[in-house]
Order: sequence, then structure tokens, then C-alpha cells
Amino acid sequence: MIDKLIVWIKKRTNLKFFLKSPINFIYSVILTLLYVDKWTYFPAILIHGKIKLKFIKKRKSYFEINGRLILEQWMNGNESVSIYLDKGSETVICNDFSIGNGVRIFVDKDARLKIGGKKKELGSGITAKSIIMVKKYLEIGSDCIIAWDTFLTDCDWHGIEGKYFQKQTILGDHVWIGVGVKVLKGSIIGKESIVTTNSVVHNRLFDERTLISGNPAIVIKTDVSNWSREMVS
Repeated sequence: MIDKLIVWIKKRTNLKFFLKSPINFIYSVILTLLYVDKWTYFPAILIHGKIKLKFIKKRKSYFEINGRLILEQWMNGNESVSIYLDKGSETVICNDFSIGNGVRIFVDKDARLKIGGKKKELGSGITAKSIIMVKKYLEIGSDCIIAWDTFLTDCDWHGIEGKYFQKQTILGDHVWIGVGVKVLKGSIIGKESIVTTNSVVHNRLFDERTLISGNPAIVIKTDVSNWSREMVS
């Protein structure tokens, strides 16, 4: 029985992280216990570096992490990460997913955010200083990488003649979102695709393995080569 318990602890708890940074480990434990409703590994939220998290979780909201949510510093940035989960919202992270300093996530009342996280690539996440705003439903597929200064949403957020325009936004698996890209309501980007720097994607379906660019974004190339997260050394 004791042997089985030790094996379980080794598999489910990040002991190397504890030995490397006890303070961050304790902070991660507190955040997990306070805000995560269901987890696979403990702690489910990991803090790397000197980064602060502002977390607001309204009652009846649900937060599930089936891997780890990793908060990390980029370029010694000191901007806080902000996560706001409104009443009745549901946020599910299926595997390991990283977010950098200055990332802000807002999930509105009764809305749903699904993030695939790392599955086959070396990692998946958002570099820094980016915003995700969800009115009803937004999905980020597995193995996606999202660069600096990006904006993802499924809604216009301001009404016209009393009507709010909302349409689900979906990034397929293994999509690369470049620096400064805006992915707006109704955008569905097929798997293995690439969206180039400063493009604006709005209310359009793009097939898989496409190179997408421009404002408004259009298809530049189809059947693009498979890209890799590994950075040039």
C-alpha cells in the first residue's frame, strides 16, 4: 500500500519543481486548491519565475486542468497574468498549456473555453501580452502556439441597435498564430495552418494546412508544409 502511494505521488506531483523553487511550489499549491475544481496532476497550476496571477472565479464557474497550466516569464517581463471566470462559465485545459506574462483571459457568464494543450509538440501556449475574451464558445486545439500581442474572441462585445453579434471561434489542432494577429468572431481555422503577423481573421472558415495572411485575412497558400514549435538555435 505504501509503495503504491509513493508511486502515485511521484507520478502526480512535481517534486523536481518543489526542490528547485519551494516558494513558487507553495504558491502553485495554493492557487490550485483555491481555483481548480478538477485536476489530474498536482499542483495543476505551476508558477515559473517572478510572475503574479490575478484570478477571479465567480460562483458556479468550473475550471478543470487535465495537465498543467504553466505561468512563465518571457524577456524578464513583469506584467501580471489575469484570469476572470464569470458565473456559470466552464474552462477546460486538456493537457499542459503555457501562458506568459501579460496574458489576460476572460470567460463570460455561462460561456465555455476549451484548450487542447500539448499533445505531440514540445509545448503549446501563448507567449505574452495577449487577450482571450469568450462570450459563448471559443476553442484552441492541441499543440497550438500563439505569439505576442494577439487577440482571440467570439464576439464583437458592443451592441448595434440592441443586438450583440456572437459566433463561435475555433482554432484546429497544431495552428500557429503569429505576432499581433486578431482572430475575431466566427473564425474557424483548420488544423496545421499558419496565420502570419498582424493578420485579422474574421467570420470565415479556413481549410486545414493553409497559410493565412492580411487584413482581412485571405488564403495565401494551401497544403503548407508541416511546421514545428522548435525554435531556431
